[in-house]
Amino acid sequence: MKIKVSIFLVFILLISTSLNLIGAISTTEDKIVSLDTEVSIVRPNGYLYIFNVQLVPLPSRMPFRAIIVGMVNVEVDVKNESINKVEFYVDDELKATITQAPYNWTWNERLRPPPIHNLKIIGYNNSTEIGRDEIRLLYVNPFRFGPQT
Repeated sequence: MKIKVSIFLVFILLISTSLNLIGAISTTEDKIVSLDTEVSIVRPNGYLYIFNVQLVPLPSRMPFRAIIVGMVNVEVDVKNESINKVEFYVDDELKATITQAPYNWTWNERLRPPPIHNLKIIGYNNSTEIGRDEIRLLYVNPFRFGPQT
């Protein structure tokens, strides 16, 4: 058990050191503007998250919009009041359907290789798609705490 904890701590140290170095190299911050603003992924987005705790911002030039270690709450901003259902997809596989506000979902899956995934949400008014948002992220969950989804 001590070896696993030590390996995990070294992994976290390497990630945070790498992010600081990449952030120092990046001199400009690019803003990503979604063309579809009816629904958007608010969290996770733009940060390193460890067990649902938002830690450090990611440099804008990263190939993905979030790094997640452990479980994370996926939070959605719904701007169109006619939306009454939001679907959550990981790599085009439906994971959850939420039919009441707030449209949030806890992502707590075991580690799935490869660790880079696409997280997509689609907002509906009954069966009509109103809006969608998608981000690419790094998801690592080697632990088995809590219920698995």
